[in-house]
Amino acid sequence: MNTFDFEGGITVEIEHIDGKAIVSVVDSDGDNIEISGFPSEKDAHTFVRFGDFEDSRDNDFVNITNPSYELKWKFK
Repeated sequence: MNTFDFEGGITVEIEHIDGKAIVSVVDSDGDNIEISGFPSEKDAHTFVRFGDFEDSRDNDFVNITNPSYELKWKFK
């Protein structure tokens, strides 16, 4: 598991669930977002470096890299 801290109290972890990389985002209010659909851990790391987690409709990573895979946001 890899953990990253961002400004504003956001913590991001790359977890492995059933052999797949999942990005788990926890903000300072305790809200949690799980983002899945990465074909590899490398793709999940690239996504995390963009730092755009909350907007699934206008996401910087998706807009710039135009990946062939579909990411799914699950808000908890």
